[in-house]
Amino acid sequence: MREIKIRIIKYKFWDKKNKEFLRVLCLADAFKEYERNPDRYIPLQCSDLPDKNGVEICEGDIIEMYQKNNNELALTREVLFSNGSFNIDNSYLLYELEKLYLVNIIVIGNIYENKDLIK
Repeated sequence: MREIKIRIIKYKFWDKKNKEFLRVLCLADAFKEYERNPDRYIPLQCSDLPDKNGVEICEGDIIEMYQKNNNELALTREVLFSNGSFNIDNSYLLYELEKLYLVNIIVIGNIYENKDLIK
């Protein structure tokens, strides 16, 4: 019998009013709150991929990508979720960047608390 790994889909929610992330204890409750106040909260899906330091990479995170062969900074970009995948610039899939392009990825902030990190 073949085993299939099922990813647990996780979210974090940005509270636009209080300018902070909600601490999500129950996803169903968080989405109920979002449905009651859709203009107040922004749901952000997490990728289940850790960065070089073990931090889970989520939609809206700002990441730095370093070349593995010489540790030179290659790009600083926002992580997006569109068309069913995590990507940067709506073209490079996060999974491809890490495995195919041999880069180390480090989360340095997010677009809500650290917008100035993207140049």
